[in-house]
Amino acid sequence: MVRKTQINIIEHQQPLRLLRFFSIFSLVAFSIIAVVLGLFYRQIAVTELIELGEAKNVALTQTFSNSLWAEFAPFLTSLSELSGDEIRAHPETEKLHQAVVEQTRGLTVLKVKIYDLEGKTIFSSEESQIGDDKSENDGFLSALEGEVLSDLSHRDTFDAFEGEMSERDVIFSYVPIIRGPDSQIEGVFEVYDDVTPLLKRIDMFCLKWKWNYRH
Repeated sequence: MVRKTQINIIEHQQPLRLLRFFSIFSLVAFSIIAVVLGLFYRQIAVTELIELGEAKNVALTQTFSNSLWAEFAPFLTSLSELSGDEIRAHPETEKLHQAVVEQTRGLTVLKVKIYDLEGKTIFSSEESQIGDDKSENDGFLSALEGEVLSDLSHRDTFDAFEGEMSERDVIFSYVPIIRGPDSQIEGVFEVYDDVTPLLKRIDMFCLKWKWNYRH
């Protein structure tokens, strides 16, 4: 009699355990699917964001080339023998800095750098970087071959035109400076564009999407 009662209890509990198991399994499965689809969407959105950011940086570089480079090329092409300190102290460097600030006023650009054909940083809106050697940098080498290289990066701190900023997501692009009738590469621009608000909107959309999917 006791044995029969135990069997009945077990038989009665088994469907409940299976139901609980499949409920938990379904919840976990839906959560995994939501996360995977959310990550997939985010990757697509971020890829498109980088492509749009690159197009924007290329257009901005073209503007720089038509104005700043045309005006400051004699100065910028004469700095190969100068040290970083000497370049920083040159009066033309301050003039160029002010011109870059004017060109980027009202935009989301955080930093602009210029490299000569040897990879030397001949200008940076973050002056401490002037004189740095980037001759082995992948972005610089790609631009030297005529190819634009862009990527998205998160920075805990970032030294921008307005001073130090925190928790920034930036798209940086290395863009060749191509001028003259022979379309020769005369240098490389590196432009940093702030996309923090846009990336937050993408993440918020993904979060809402995953929440709605699971509920």
